[in-house]
Amino acid sequence: MSASYALSIKTRADSFSDYIKLDAYKAGGAEGPLATRADIALGNATPVKTWFIPMPQMVERLTTHNYEVVEQSIAYSMQKGVFQGRQAQIDSAAVATAAAKLGTGIGENLGSANAYGLQDALGGLLYLSGIGSTISGAIGLLPTLQDFQQNLNNEFTDEPTVGLSTQELKYGGTIERSYKLDYQFIAKEAADVYGPTGILQIIAELESWSFPVSFDDVVSKRDLIKTPPIFTLKHVRVVPGGGFQILNDSAPLAALGQPQLLVLRKVGASHETKSVILDGDFTYPTITNLSLELADMEPLARLDNSLATYGGIQVPKIACRSEIYARAKTGRASTR
Repeated sequence: MSASYALSIKTRADSFSDYIKLDAYKAGGAEGPLATRADIALGNATPVKTWFIPMPQMVERLTTHNYEVVEQSIAYSMQKGVFQGRQAQIDSAAVATAAAKLGTGIGENLGSANAYGLQDALGGLLYLSGIGSTISGAIGLLPTLQDFQQNLNNEFTDEPTVGLSTQELKYGGTIERSYKLDYQFIAKEAADVYGPTGILQIIAELESWSFPVSFDDVVSKRDLIKTPPIFTLKHVRVVPGGGFQILNDSAPLAALGQPQLLVLRKVGASHETKSVILDGDFTYPTITNLSLELADMEPLARLDNSLATYGGIQVPKIACRSEIYARAKTGRASTR
């Protein structure tokens, strides 16, 4: 495994005790994307490149839940029909549910096919084939038409026209969570800036590794590219002699949260040349600002029956999609 260490041993010992271990993993594997990602998420994969970078001066975590405005969800429409006593709408909902149950019942009579969830698939297919979906459309249409007619009538009076009764927020799919790590490095010696442990080397490496890999074969002639690496974040501490100790439950981890499978989305650097280090005939910028932005590559979910402990806090574990699938299949526990 190849590793890069930011800053000289002297600066590490004098100025920093907490570091971030940033690992890069090959995205594709012989086992396929799901198995490859699951091994990484469960801590069972070997990284192809590792960076040890100090804990940033600012850690920003941004969690964005994707909700979208809908005119009226099926669930809301059915409840509205019940409250308003619309028996036809209630009956339509019952028929739509019965259509799905019919397909499930058919699948349950197919023996071993149940292991693959065929009964549920048949229920869904029968529902989507037109029987259930058409009825569901009517469920939402009835109250929407009534509200539309009321608003149209209000156009000819001094009554306000309000359409909010037909709108609500509905969960729209995946969750995006991003990490922004901001640094300001003030060099103590030239080795902090230039050379194998210099911050310029680290920035150049992270920039290069953020890009995809080119195919090298006689077919593509490098016209095609592979997926960029998958990254993970861990917290480590400097030990005497320049080594590092991985920490699984430490206070700084509370700032990082529960990073999962990440992509390196942004590498930004600025150098203040108004203050420099003299090294013979060369000068190097003393102050270097570095900004890294990573984002989760898979949908995330909360596991209510599994707790995560880090930084003196205890919360439900957050898991990525591949880890959830792997846990359901094998019952493996995470080693991260």
